[in-house]
Amino acid sequence: NVVIGIAGEQTTPEKTRANNAREVALHLLQKKRKLLLLDGRARWETRYAQNHFERDERWSVNVAFDDYKDGTANALDKAFPATKDDLFTFDLIVIGDFSPTRLKPEHVEWLREFVEKRGGGLIMIDGARGYLRDWAKSKAAGLVPVQWIGDPKGMVGPLTWQLTAEAERAPALRLS
Repeated sequence: NVVIGIAGEQTTPEKTRANNAREVALHLLQKKRKLLLLDGRARWETRYAQNHFERDERWSVNVAFDDYKDGTANALDKAFPATKDDLFTFDLIVIGDFSPTRLKPEHVEWLREFVEKRGGGLIMIDGARGYLRDWAKSKAAGLVPVQWIGDPKGMVGPLTWQLTAEAERAPALRLS
């Protein structure tokens, strides 16, 4: 961290001089930020995110798309960090449209801890296969900020949504 102090000269008579000086703390990054991007297939949403971060020299990007092999030898499991400490070196994780069963159960638990304990960033991008519902039923359920009502296959017409009273008080959800 670096602290910079700035003070202004008095050029005209002022009512108060208290706002003429300011100290600002800066946190300088000395290493690249790390992104782990996992998806069931190479969809445009995840390809866009991948290209965006790979073009930014401040980010190191690890990407894997599911190969749908059985067992723990699948591409997502191989790309997932070997230890929780390795996972905690990442700054952001993007989870695409794949079932949490494609990862080891402890990996799903580590993702929850990554967000809740380490404070890491997590983006979940649902897709046509609708695997976000499966994540809401896994050990990572607390990370999914939505609830489903009814059968998604039976939906007809435009969808509407409304925040709960608790959500309306959350600063992160004040969009208007």
